[in-house]
Amino acid sequence: MQRNLTGVAGIILSLVAFGTSAYHIYTGFFGQPEAYLHRVIHVTLMMLITFMSYSAFSRADDGKVPWYDVVVIGLWFVTMGYLFYEYDWIIEHIGYTEEFAPFQVILAFGAVALTLEACRRAIGWPLAASISSVSTLPRQESALMRRLSPLTTRGRVSTDPHSTPPLSETNPSIRSRARQSALLSR
Repeated sequence: MQRNLTGVAGIILSLVAFGTSAYHIYTGFFGQPEAYLHRVIHVTLMMLITFMSYSAFSRADDGKVPWYDVVVIGLWFVTMGYLFYEYDWIIEHIGYTEEFAPFQVILAFGAVALTLEACRRAIGWPLAASISSVSTLPRQESALMRRLSPLTTRGRVSTDPHSTPPLSETNPSIRSRARQSALLSR
């Protein structure tokens, strides 16, 4: 449910929304910072607006941001603050899979959970549920590949186009049609 903020909270939301617009207009005219930083700034500002504008529960609006939303905003700033703090390390290790410290994993899962919560607040449960279900696909990949293995060569997916027999050899109806067309062409 969307809030109608008044007082200091309304002023802060207006300033954040104006600052976000000004930032994007500036980057549109003069160029954006490095892509990673631009994304972090953009998402941080959008999440701040979302958590201030939409309430977690559908109850009467008193025009203020409740304490639990202040905590959620603080947690979001912690996760994004880490990305600024460890900017050099993250840029050097983008694309590498390695062991991560437990607090890095906690921050990553926290950021995903807070993003899902923002989706739930702004759009509703369907989007948050579909994102949650899609995020489990990497874990389901091996089971899916086992189910598809009869359709592949010897249970493995082959990237070599010559390793798979032609359809005329594997499908009897295609094989008989191929023979018929060969006989007719003589």
